[in-house]
Amino acid sequence: MKAIAYAPEGITSPMPDVVGIPDGPDRWLLMDFLADADRSEDLVLAALDRVEQGIPEFNWGDHYVWVEMYPDDRVVITQNEDLVDEDGDSEHPPQTTITISEARQLLLDWLKAKEAWYAELRKKEAGG
Repeated sequence: MKAIAYAPEGITSPMPDVVGIPDGPDRWLLMDFLADADRSEDLVLAALDRVEQGIPEFNWGDHYVWVEMYPDDRVVITQNEDLVDEDGDSEHPPQTTITISEARQLLLDWLKAKEAWYAELRKKEAGG
């Protein structure tokens, strides 16, 4: 699993995607995890460091998901209950679990992918 950056035509900032896993709820939750962490990756990475030292971290998230990080190596990503469609179960929204190292690697991949995306944009704007 790896985070990449893309932008639909006409969009001027990158959006996260996750490759290496099938399309479906798990992938969408991971993409939303990265979208919520966008421009706060350093804070989430620091939280992951604290969790590895035995301090659980709860209620991370923003618009799309809630993230709970546990010292037993679980990072639980749950869809924001406000986003569950009317046919869904808002009491049991979609959820996926990854390891701390997977979460860290996704964030580092995302940072690298964004940097490359912006470098390519600057190159295009400069006529290259």
